[in-house]
Amino acid sequence: LSSHLQHHFSLSSVYSHYFPDTGIPEVTTCHSRSAITVDYIFYSAEKEDVAEKPGAEVALVGGLKLLARLSLLTEQDLWTVNGLPNENNSSDHLPLLAKFRLEL
Repeated sequence: LSSHLQHHFSLSSVYSHYFPDTGIPEVTTCHSRSAITVDYIFYSAEKEDVAEKPGAEVALVGGLKLLARLSLLTEQDLWTVNGLPNENNSSDHLPLLAKFRLEL
């Protein structure tokens, strides 16, 4: 059995997974065992409309258009507030939020 999962859907992540200015990874969870991205919002996009470089902004032409997203934080940002959960975030995962427009 292969440990590789494949599909033919053209999906893009709402998040770039790296901060464009620094290349530092965004994280969605940060606790005693790890600080990594394990949560995603995927949406349909044409391959030629998706930014190829990590950290680059995603801009689509036609179809489902990403208008905005809630920013994520770095591991260092989260450790300054003692990781997750903390007094401001009751979950051990950061919330994800995206706003789209469907252009027909």
